[in-house]
Amino acid sequence: MDESPAEAFVHDVEEQQLANLIFNTRDWQITHGMLLKYGPDADTVSSVPIGVSLFPTPFPRQLFENAQKLQVYYNRLYASVSEDEEWLYGALRGPRSTSQDNLPANDTIRPLANALCTAQKMYGSARTEQCATPGILFVVQPWNINICDERPLEYALWNHNPSIPTYRVIFGEEVLAHTSLSATRELMYQSPSMSSPLEIAVVYMRAGYDLEEYTPSGYAARLLIEKSRAIKCPSILCHLATFKKVQQELAVPGVLERFLRPRTAAAVATTFMPMYPMDDSSSAGKDGRRLACDATTAAKYVLKPSLEGGGHNIYGLDIPSYLNSIPETQWQNFILMERINSPSQKSVLLPPRGMNSGANDTSMPYTFQPDPTSTTKNLIDRFGQPTVSELGIFGTCIWTRSGNREAIMLENSVAGWSFKTKPANVNEMSVVKGYGCFDSPYLIDMDTLE
Repeated sequence: MDESPAEAFVHDVEEQQLANLIFNTRDWQITHGMLLKYGPDADTVSSVPIGVSLFPTPFPRQLFENAQKLQVYYNRLYASVSEDEEWLYGALRGPRSTSQDNLPANDTIRPLANALCTAQKMYGSARTEQCATPGILFVVQPWNINICDERPLEYALWNHNPSIPTYRVIFGEEVLAHTSLSATRELMYQSPSMSSPLEIAVVYMRAGYDLEEYTPSGYAARLLIEKSRAIKCPSILCHLATFKKVQQELAVPGVLERFLRPRTAAAVATTFMPMYPMDDSSSAGKDGRRLACDATTAAKYVLKPSLEGGGHNIYGLDIPSYLNSIPETQWQNFILMERINSPSQKSVLLPPRGMNSGANDTSMPYTFQPDPTSTTKNLIDRFGQPTVSELGIFGTCIWTRSGNREAIMLENSVAGWSFKTKPANVNEMSVVKGYGCFDSPYLIDMDTLE
């Protein structure tokens, strides 16, 4: 392929047209809530448009569609892992031996909100006399700058027909101050603005994912929620199932078949990269330590703490020195994964502070100065840089536990996607932290790339 769709689209675009494009992009972001909120209190609030790509990035249609098909398998896998407490405990307790198209539509708010609505309906009628309709409780972090990611879900629930009472409470002390359990374990929420408490059908956890949140009040709040009859999104077992150590254990040959049928397990296994534990007793752990400590091999790997989600990773040549800086007894709290070498494409990214932000700010991960030697009007050549992209698929599922502690799926579906792009020389992808930018995939057939 001589030039990408983005390159073809921006060929011979004047600089004034670029300025207009940026202006219009920022207006769209402001009017559609693509913002990060800043400000220390209710009286001082400002917001900044989040980083985006100015042009869509080519992405193989077949891989995009395959990722969507695999998501329902992943939903079933993690539901099953969450219900297998014996296996989950063993995994976490410590070392063990072992033709071109256009942009795809994306509607994440509706299916995510619908999943919460379905869970609220499955909970059933309120069991307490003073409550007419059971509600949904968002458990959130204080001063979350990423409100535009979660507030639309809350508004969609209020706007649902019939409306679903939805409230927010900060994880920790505020949960303890405003919630309690009835004699039959209904979770009751009492807001200062409410004359009587609200029975909670679903708890949506947007907090409790960082170790620092588990102060004594954080532990007590999570325990209170887990002891309640409310449906948890996620439960503590489902939360633990997302830890990196569990991912590494699932990649051990033969383990997936414990939770999935052979053909499904084989399909899921194709998405795994080689992973190693970091203990000093198993042969796999010794292999992981050898690869991580040798600079000639460490360059191909990423060291991940056994936590939920992304971030906090150590990359490539930084791994040996990092391991030398911590006690060897702590190495088993990490896993080693072979890095994914994504194909690089040239693109134009618009970070939160503008095209030229970061020129005099060393805290910014990259700069966006035009190439002073370029005489072409092509924006990709003048402002573009090598980038890599990451596709994520959202999934929703609801399950119940059978008598033999197996997950029986009640709902299992795909709920949209997320596509992010970052400079190829930047390790982290977090858009909120300013490393990556939100993007849209431009779906193309595989033979177009040949």
